[in-house]
Order: sequence, then C-alpha cells, then structure tokens
Amino acid sequence: MSENYPPESGTNAEIDKIRLSIDYWNQIRSTDVALSFLTSGYGFTLEYEDFKNWEAQNPENLHCYLGIRDLNLEFYLVDDVTDRKQNYVMGKTLVRKDFIRSLTTGPSTASDTVGNMPEQEADKRIVSWILSSKSWFESQKKQRKKPGHGELLRLITLPFADLKKLMNTGDRTELIAILALKNFQTAEYNGYNVELILTRTQILTGQDQYTFSYQAYEDVSQPRPPFSVDGSYNLL
Repeated sequence: MSENYPPESGTNAEIDKIRLSIDYWNQIRSTDVALSFLTSGYGFTLEYEDFKNWEAQNPENLHCYLGIRDLNLEFYLVDDVTDRKQNYVMGKTLVRKDFIRSLTTGPSTASDTVGNMPEQEADKRIVSWILSSKSWFESQKKQRKKPGHGELLRLITLPFADLKKLMNTGDRTELIAILALKNFQTAEYNGYNVELILTRTQILTGQDQYTFSYQAYEDVSQPRPPFSVDGSYNLL
C-alpha cells in the first residue's frame, strides 16, 4: 500500500530518508543478501488515486526505485516529469510502497480485449522468478567479473500508457505489480532479468482477496541497470 503524507508536512525530511534508503540498496545490491530482499515478497499495489495524481503530470513513464528501510525492501514511485523537475510531493507524485508478503488469488477474469500478454505467459514469467531467482542471481554474479556486466537493478521504469490501459474509471480499481523473470531481446540488452508484470485486480467485498486479471503487457518494464541509467533519475 502507499503511504499517505500531508503534502507540505515533513516533505524534505522524508525525501532525505528515501534517498538514504535507495543508497542503502545501492550498497548491498551486488552482495548475496540482495537476493534475500528481492525474494522476500511478491510486488506492490498501485491504487487508482496514485494513478490520477501521476496522470495530472502527463508523464511518459513511472520510475520505480528500490530501497531498504528498517531491513525491508521498499519501492518508491514517481512520474518522470516530477523526477526530472525534482518537485516531489510526498503521498501525491512520490509514493512509498511496501513489499507485499503474501497474495491470495481468486478465479481469473482475464479479458481478450485488454492487454497483449496471455495469462499463461504471465504465469510462466512469475513462476520462473519464484523458481529460478537464485540461479539468475548466481549467473549475474559470474557476469560481474566482466567490466560493465552483471550489475543489479537500482530502479525499474514502467510506461505510463500501460497503466492507462489497465485502470478502470472507478476508485475501486487496483493494479498489482508483480516481480517476474523475462528473457529480454532488445538492441540494448539481451538475456534474462527482473521485470514487473502489471495485472488488474478486483477487491472482493468483505474479503481480503485479490482476483487477478492477467492483462499485462510485453515489455511493460525495464530494469536499470542493465538498461541505461541517465541523469533523469534524480533520486539516485
């Protein structure tokens, strides 16, 4: 869930804490303990209110930073326009997300009209991460012996257009971003790496249960590194 802060209260102090959390992840991301953090949960939620706050900025992408606070992995999400201008507003354009520790899934409500990733493919990638994360991590360690290779992610970028496609108009809509493992084949990077798969959920009345609609998208996210990191990521 996102943390809600008064827009003008304690903003600078909280942003300083976020920067420290992100820097702490940077310090440990190439050590063995990093995998323990990455596999300590499944993903995080994106609420409709979050979406509307970002949509008002007219962004192209979301920047999802990884950080460590109180020995827990957290995610900090901000639209690229705000990140470029560095005019962060806590709880509005910059939100803090806890790592979901457990998920309960109901019957699938996948639609053929939204999204272009079949449910089976989403399942495959999510299960691949659950079963093969240790093997992937070990392969990254071996690559680190080569200059410029095997460096673990500091953030993940998500195209905002994909959020628009998945979000309903009602305030009960949620998305869940779930960690998965994808075989990237692009001009910039080839090989297996972490991704985030977006899926729309329905919260069943009176129950704390997520019903997954696997309406996710090919190339919905890019881990950085190995994809390039330039000067527009101003929380690093």
